[in-house]
Amino acid sequence: MFKNTYNIPFEKFIIKDEYFQHFSAIHGKNHVYRVMFHVLNLGHNLNDDYVTKLAFCAAFIHDFERLHDDYCLEHGQWASEYSFPKFKNLFLSIGVNVEDLDVIVYATKMHSLPDQEYLSGIYKKVTMLLKDADGLDRVRLGDLDVSYLRLPFSANYVHFAQDFFRAIERVDIENFNEVIEIAVSL
Repeated sequence: MFKNTYNIPFEKFIIKDEYFQHFSAIHGKNHVYRVMFHVLNLGHNLNDDYVTKLAFCAAFIHDFERLHDDYCLEHGQWASEYSFPKFKNLFLSIGVNVEDLDVIVYATKMHSLPDQEYLSGIYKKVTMLLKDADGLDRVRLGDLDVSYLRLPFSANYVHFAQDFFRAIERVDIENFNEVIEIAVSL
């Protein structure tokens, strides 16, 4: 049984095709929903519901501004500039503190860049959580290298990520609660 300990009203996080600059089966709606769930799943290990909530918000917008499916270092920056302002009020409505909005922006920017020395504290935690959640979904491409996962427990979720991808890859998901139902059934 999945417990929403994060106090996130999942019904508010419905992804629409028009949120994306580029239609994609690789970086589209199902990918973003999987990354959002991976954030929650990994977040249980962090034992920090607020960090997880911030990473969940960043996961929601992280690929909306992709212009193509090829290697791209800029789409995180674009998402922080163009998608974040559209959903800022949504994030505030679920309990994100105004002073932490920049953490969501930072993690969103950094998710598409190679690893580097991140800002410390909550910035680093949220960024690493988002990057590992996004990284776990590389199983869809068949090129996940677990040595790139940053959190010590993330590699424990590779088999789940593979099963989750297979279960959801061809499903037309309407809302995040459907994602949870599929994940829990595994």
